Amino acid sequence: VPATRVRIDIFPDGGISRLRLHGSLTARGAEQLTTRTEEIS
Repeated sequence: VPATRVRIDIFPDGGISRLRLHGSLTARGAEQLTTRTEEIS
């Protein structure tokens, strides 16, 4: 099943040390990720 979003809840009493997502990007998803990364760099 394709996923388009990931949600992570962060509560004041704890932090997040790692977030793992299993699967693979589509060609379009990889392109969008590259574009977003370049925009914020």
